[in-house]
Amino acid sequence: MYYSLSGDKWINNDGYGSDKDECNWFGIKCSSTQVSNIRLKQNGLQDTLPKEIGSFPRLEIMDFSGNRISGSIPTEIGTLTKVQKLDARANQFSGTIP
Repeated sequence: MYYSLSGDKWINNDGYGSDKDECNWFGIKCSSTQVSNIRLKQNGLQDTLPKEIGSFPRLEIMDFSGNRISGSIPTEIGTLTKVQKLDARANQFSGTIP
């Protein structure tokens, strides 16, 4: 996700690309050592959301609002059955939510 969304240009990218456990990265919250929240609101994300977003089986909250993410939302997002909130406002997504 970091590389697909131009992480080196983010406002805050603490922990990404390091040896730190992902549960200690900026905007990430874990439950039972698995990612449950991704909150990267207004953080300078740009380009396209990667299909690997579907690799978080315990993900409940995604907040990508206020960034410059473009393209379609990957179909893999449809595998995230625990998601309760998806906030993707103020981006340039195209197409429909799978």
